[in-house]
Amino acid sequence: DIAVVRPDGSQMRLITEDPARDRATRWSPDGGAIAFMSTRSGRFEIWTVRSDGSGLTQVTEASPRGGVMYPAWSADGRRLSYNLSDEMGYIVEFGKPWRDQQPQLVRADLPGRSWFWLNDWSHDGGRIAGTVQKPDGGTLGIGAYNLATEKFEHFTSFGQLPRWLPDGRRLLFHARGGIFLTETAGQRTREILSAKEGEINPYFDLSWDGRTIVYSLESMESDIWIMTAGR
Repeated sequence: DIAVVRPDGSQMRLITEDPARDRATRWSPDGGAIAFMSTRSGRFEIWTVRSDGSGLTQVTEASPRGGVMYPAWSADGRRLSYNLSDEMGYIVEFGKPWRDQQPQLVRADLPGRSWFWLNDWSHDGGRIAGTVQKPDGGTLGIGAYNLATEKFEHFTSFGQLPRWLPDGRRLLFHARGGIFLTETAGQRTREILSAKEGEINPYFDLSWDGRTIVYSLESMESDIWIMTAGR
């Protein structure tokens, strides 16, 4: 289910409470709506809901195979991008019925059989950053698709799930259990956040002003038992 909570951990409340699997929440730029992926219609589709829990709306319908995943808002809140499991992502208009949509395929010239996993729109609305995904589940780094020129620019050879900083010149992304920063002009890259114990979950988030990073920390614990098998 989906919940919202204040940054200090207080006033948590559920937005959805049902048997469906609701995942990958993204706030609209104005904070009035949440986009997410859900199985409430069968397979994963993109849905939106208002921040008070009202206005639950299905965005995509009749998606292929395992459904569509991981939506992201344009900076003006008028469009949404989403991904398929093994091919380029698409862009649709927010608020338009599915029967009237003409999903825009993001076309990028990529090596081999890799595809571009859309993750975050720049604040000026001109580019979408994402991961160059390999068929075997690995990545070939991060890059950005320019919507005006329909050109792709490759920034790093490693990492995944980039997020734009407000200046449009720098990206944060996840790699090797930490968070890295790359400058898109000179493509200088450095690690800025790591964990002493455990690993930072790849799906971190960034506040709209670029001043706060939110992440989950993952760690593993286990017990070892010895059993003597009887005859």
